[in-house]
Amino acid sequence: MKRIALIVLLILINTGVIFYINFKIETDISYHYGKDGGIFSALKMIVLLSAVYFLVLTKHNKFIFFIIGFIVGIVSFIVGYFALFWISGSNDIYFYFFAMVLFILSFHLIEKQRTISKLKAKQ
Repeated sequence: MKRIALIVLLILINTGVIFYINFKIETDISYHYGKDGGIFSALKMIVLLSAVYFLVLTKHNKFIFFIIGFIVGIVSFIVGYFALFWISGSNDIYFYFFAMVLFILSFHLIEKQRTISKLKAKQ
């Protein structure tokens, strides 16, 4: 129960950060220096949120999972960018949420795979 509450809290915090960063990118050109359209600010946001999500929720080696979260954040950003923004030209906010869903699903899939492999090793 405590873990589910932590997951929900992290998702709500991530959602708030996404809305805030999207607002800053759209309204304040000095926030993202104007030439990149805010894409590097979005990359930093997604990678940081992913790494923090992996760090906070893991029960295993936190440093390794922080690095994995960093890498998964980069991959989810690239996949989200090409899937939603580049192909369909959707609004940025959907792209950020899609990347967030990708790194959340990736964490739970990695953790489940790790649990299954530990159970097989014990048998």
